[in-house]
Amino acid sequence: MEDFLRVVLLVAIFAAVALGYYFYTASILPIVLIMLAGALITLEIFFIPGFGIIGLTGFVLGAYGVYLNMRPDAILLALVPTVLLSFFMVKTLAQTQLFKSFILTSTISADKGYKATSESADWLTGKKGFAVTDLNPAGKAEIEGKRFSVVTDGQFIPNGAEIRVLSNEGNVISVTKA
Repeated sequence: MEDFLRVVLLVAIFAAVALGYYFYTASILPIVLIMLAGALITLEIFFIPGFGIIGLTGFVLGAYGVYLNMRPDAILLALVPTVLLSFFMVKTLAQTQLFKSFILTSTISADKGYKATSESADWLTGKKGFAVTDLNPAGKAEIEGKRFSVVTDGQFIPNGAEIRVLSNEGNVISVTKA
C-alpha cells in the first residue's frame, strides 16, 4: 500500500506541474502531445517487450510537443520543476517494491553448489568409456566411472556405444567412436 501511495503522490505532483505549465502557456496541444508521449513510452517500457513502434511514436510525439511550444521562458519554467521532480521520482521510486523487482539480488556462489571446474582432464586423453546419451554431436559419456560432457567431431554416436577420448582443450572433451 505504501508503494501505491508513493506512486499516486508522484503522479499528483507531475499533474500539478503539467497543469501549471498548461495554464502558463495556454496551449493544450503541446501538453496533450507530451502527456501522450509519456503514456506511450510507459506502455512500451512496462507492457510491450522491446523498443518498437509504440516507444518510437511516443518519443516523436514528445519531441514535437516540445517543438510546438518553443518559448524560452516556458521551457525554463518547465525545465526546473521537471529536473527536481525527476530527481524526487528516482529517489522515491527506487524504494518501491515494483522497481526493486527489476534488480537481480541473487548471487552465484560456491556454498550454493556453483563452482567452475578447475581440474584438468588431460589424464582422460586416450581413455575409453561409453556414451550415456546419444552424442549428436554433444552429450554425456562415462569414462572410468565418472560422467563428463563430451563432443564428437561431428559424427553421431548412439547411446551405449564405446567411445575413446581424443583430446581435452579447455573444458571441451573430444571423443570418437572406439
